[in-house]
Amino acid sequence: MIATPKLRWAAGLAVLLLYVAGLGYISSTQVDPGSSPLLPKTVKGLLYVAGSELLFFAVIFGLYFVLARPTRDDLLLRWKSGLNPIGWGVVYSVALRVLIAVTVIVAALALKLLGNPAGDISKMRPRTEMLIDFATLGNDPVYFLLTITLISFVLGGFREELWRAGVLAAFRHLFPDRLNNLKGQLIAVVSAACVFGLGHLSQGWGGVFVTGVLGLGLGYIMIRRQSIWEAALAHGFFDATTFAMLYLIVKYFPETLKLI
Repeated sequence: MIATPKLRWAAGLAVLLLYVAGLGYISSTQVDPGSSPLLPKTVKGLLYVAGSELLFFAVIFGLYFVLARPTRDDLLLRWKSGLNPIGWGVVYSVALRVLIAVTVIVAALALKLLGNPAGDISKMRPRTEMLIDFATLGNDPVYFLLTITLISFVLGGFREELWRAGVLAAFRHLFPDRLNNLKGQLIAVVSAACVFGLGHLSQGWGGVFVTGVLGLGLGYIMIRRQSIWEAALAHGFFDATTFAMLYLIVKYFPETLKLI
């Protein structure tokens, strides 16, 4: 039996980290360009996968909850200031896209200056085709609607930010003296972002890098606002606009798919 609070929090943290590490390992087996996308090509299949992943996460997070016994405040779940979190979610989603664009360009230029061929920006992009079938996204309106709602805001935004809130809560309880200032909190955010990025190996190392930067931004939003909701909504809007841009490209500019 886990008796002390620190041991309970450590066990809960281990559960959350192993969960993402396991997803990253499993998804890495589908990095081969010939593999099928992670998300099925049918509405029924998409609903089945979303439901299965949410159920599995509920089991994992339930185990974390039993072990660590976090409160609502530990997980930053209190909704504050009326509709403000929604507005901030939109603003932060735009800021995240700018952050990622600038980071990718700077990283690509730095690598190119060092003589590394990986400095080609196209080689640093996430391999989104390993996540979803572009043709299905562009030709099935119901499928598209599910991606910008269920997949973006529930499977992506809420599930992944609840995971991040759980990880950050564990860090706060395990290292209270070190995380009582902004520097310590940022170290925790960076640590969670690294794990978060590795959980997206199915999109290649470009996907790991980009989602790592995204995780860094979302973690900062969470500690800045002291709330999960702005981060979850920003994440949801970010994913939804990504799917929407892919939809428009497939629907109206399919020739440009060769360039991305």
